[in-house]
Formats: sequence, C-alpha cells, structure tokens
Amino acid sequence: MIRSKNHQFDLRLDIVVYARQHGIHATAEHFHTTRNTVRKWVRRFEQEGKAGLEDLSRAPGHCPHKTPWQTENQILQLRERTHFSAQRLKDEFEIKAGRAAIGRIIRQHGLARKSRRKPHRKRSDLRALKMAQPPLANLQMDTKDLSDIPQYRQQMFEHGLPRYQFTVRDESSGAHFLAYGSELSVSYAALIAKRLLAHASRCGLNLSDVFLTTDNGTEFSGNRLDHSKNGFVHTIESELGATHSFNRVARPNENADVESVHNTIEAEFYELETFFSLDDFIAKATVYQHYYNLARLNYSKGRKTPLDMLLERETNISPRVFLLPPVVFGTPPRHRARSPAVGHDVPALAGFRPLAAQRRSARRTAMQTMRPSRQQGWIFARRARMRTAHSIRV
Repeated sequence: MIRSKNHQFDLRLDIVVYARQHGIHATAEHFHTTRNTVRKWVRRFEQEGKAGLEDLSRAPGHCPHKTPWQTENQILQLRERTHFSAQRLKDEFEIKAGRAAIGRIIRQHGLARKSRRKPHRKRSDLRALKMAQPPLANLQMDTKDLSDIPQYRQQMFEHGLPRYQFTVRDESSGAHFLAYGSELSVSYAALIAKRLLAHASRCGLNLSDVFLTTDNGTEFSGNRLDHSKNGFVHTIESELGATHSFNRVARPNENADVESVHNTIEAEFYELETFFSLDDFIAKATVYQHYYNLARLNYSKGRKTPLDMLLERETNISPRVFLLPPVVFGTPPRHRARSPAVGHDVPALAGFRPLAAQRRSARRTAMQTMRPSRQQGWIFARRARMRTAHSIRV
C-alpha cells in the first residue's frame, strides 16, 4: 500500500482496519491507546469515510475581537475610493481598527497594490538631514507626461486637459507646487519657476538662499552650452538671483524627492478623479495641492504636514506661500487651432498667407477650372517630368 506523507492519517486508518478485524479492545492494546479513541475513529470513518480521519478545524466558533462587518465594509469602500494605505486610512478617517487588521482586510479582498519597489538595498537615510534644512531652500523641479495614465488619457482628449505636469518640491518640508502645460518648452519652465519664486519672495523667502535642481532635459536648457544670455538657467540665476544646478548624468536618485511625489499624485489624484472641463480640472488640482501641503500627514517627515514643519521653524516665511494655486500654460490639445506653417512657434499675422500656401491654392483652383481631358493631360505631363528628373538624378 502506498503511504501518504500525512503520518497521522495513516495511523488512524490502520487503527480502523485493525479494529474491524480484531475488535476494539485488541486494537487499543496493540496501538497503546484507549478504547474511546479507537471507537472515535471507527465511528468517524463509518460516517464520513476517509475524510472523517482528517483533522478538524480548531478555530473558535465565535471571535469576540473580530472586526465588525460594518467596519470591514467601510474599510473596503474607502480603500477603493482613495487608494490610501492602512495607516493613512486609520489616521484620515478615524477607523476603529488596528493598522494590521486594516491591512489584512485589504489583502484578503485583493485590494493590495502590487509593489513597484526594487529589491531593497540598505543605504544611508537622508530624511533627517533633509528635514534639518531651511524651508524652501532646496527645491527640485521635474516634469511628467500625463498621457501615459490610462484613467486620465481619455479625459485629456475629451475635455482639452493639459498633457504635461511641471512639479516643484521642497526637500525639507515635502511641499509641492503644480503647474501644467500643453508642451515641454523652456518658456513654460522658466515662467513656472519665475511665478513660484516671485510668490515665495513676496511671502518672505530670500531668493539668494534658494538652490533649484533639475535634470538635463531640454525644457530646462540642458542642451545649451551658454547660459549667460537667455533660457531657463539665465532666468533662475540672473533675473531671480537664485542658484541652479543640473543633476549629474546617470544619477536618477538626485531627483528622487520630486519623482516619488509623482507616484503619490498619480495614485491619489489622477487614478481617482473624474474631470468634466478644464476649469473643473484646475479646481480639483488646487484642492489636492492644498490638501497635500496643509493637511496630509507625511510619514517620512515624522507624521507632520508641510505646514506643521514650516510653523515649527523660526523663519520669516509666511504660511501663505502654500496657497499658490496651479496654473495651466498653453492651449489644450482639443482646442489647439491649426495655424499656417510660418515657422517654428511663430504666430501667423492676420490676413497673411505664406507663399507655399498661395501656390497650393492657385494650383487647386486651376485644376478645378480645367476641362477633364486637359486636366488629365496635365497630370500625365507632370508625372513624365517627375520620372525624367528622377532618372537624371539616378
């Protein structure tokens, strides 16, 4: 007989077989057990067959400390609506359950997000050093293409929403400031940085102490060799008096603060919200930015909000610095007009038609007024000239 790996099951089956052949008393003596134990396994085998010889669950029929079903439903609804973690759900909505219980409920119902983190490598923790920096003294700026977010892409084309997000984040407090544009350009990046720093200066920030870091993208003039005349770096250093620095090549972690907030905004804002117009988008983006900077607890900053960290410092910066709303630059994709080809980013003058457009219009009018036979002959002649020119080049 083939034995299974469950030795307890095999022993109980041997007891039943031996009892049927030799009786209860002889089986108890042979297996060095009691007659009641032999009777129990024989009775369970007669009632349920081999399944009766398996172990039964020892879980209690009633658990007084189990999370009520009302609380469980509340956790599931809030998780689907906000995508918050277990600890944030408990803090934001004051759920009467432990963090571990909330996490267990989320996992049991398949609502846990797949981890995007790479294998952990122990590194030096820079959070304490960044928190010790003066507020708004070290800023990181980056862009994000929003068209790769499935929940947002369709709404972007339907309602003419912006495609690119410009983000500036403070390393010390974790506060971020949003702006949007229809394209990535040096002009938009410079305007956004100038708008933010001018607002911060009015709120008491000394711009000579500001250090702004960006990657080497073309929107930040990363492809320019001379930054003394114009461009993004010229705006930051010459016009505003701040200091600018590019990240080192192949050092993506140097912009990690602003990159991490992109993932948070995508999960908590773009994947959840539904937008009905450009004005509705700007209003909801403003509400989320104010919530993040004024009310949202940051667990990597000691469970404090950016506003709390600013108020704890002895600084002349007013809390009004966090009230700067997002802004949209450029024409949304849906409403962008098709202008004549008069150069790269050069607007057409009223009533002006380029020479190439005039020639195409004249040729089209001549074709429409020709008789069919003459029109066909003109087409054949033109094709013959093209074949002759091609053979000469070859």
